[in-house]
Amino acid sequence: SIARDGTAGASTATSALIAGGSDIENNRLNLVEAFDTSFVRTTLDPLNAARYDLGGVSLNGKAIFAGGRVDGSVESSYGRTVDVYDESLTHTIAEDLSLGVRNVGATALPGYAIINGIYAYGANENLVVDAYSSSLTLSQPDPLNYVANSRLAFTSFGNYAFVRGEVYANVYTVE
Repeated sequence: SIARDGTAGASTATSALIAGGSDIENNRLNLVEAFDTSFVRTTLDPLNAARYDLGGVSLNGKAIFAGGRVDGSVESSYGRTVDVYDESLTHTIAEDLSLGVRNVGATALPGYAIINGIYAYGANENLVVDAYSSSLTLSQPDPLNYVANSRLAFTSFGNYAFVRGEVYANVYTVE
């Protein structure tokens, strides 16, 4: 493995995965590594696009990696790609995020992954939240109630997901 920054982590039912990032020379990486319970490292099929500042979330035995900076710092360089690895570590691509985003945060609820990132400083597009069901169907729940300009904090417990920005918090739930 190489030293890298801006990676994301998620797990399948059988392995912990680390994906993407950038190397010491700031080159974007599409590298994905899996670690089993004996800490044996395996290099997997690469991400669909090399990127850093992507988000990772685990959902029903699948590792999901979404968004991230593909190149540079302008909105057109933010990724929409969603890479998925199942428990057999097979790589597939889910439907794209609704917007290309960086500094991606994510959490999981029973049956759903909630994902958001930064589109542009001060932009209303930052309010958009994407949700993927267990079958990887994309939907948009209620938007955030405050435009965030930095990385959001995501966490969940039970049927509740909390998204915390600079000023406000949002709560999402499944029945």
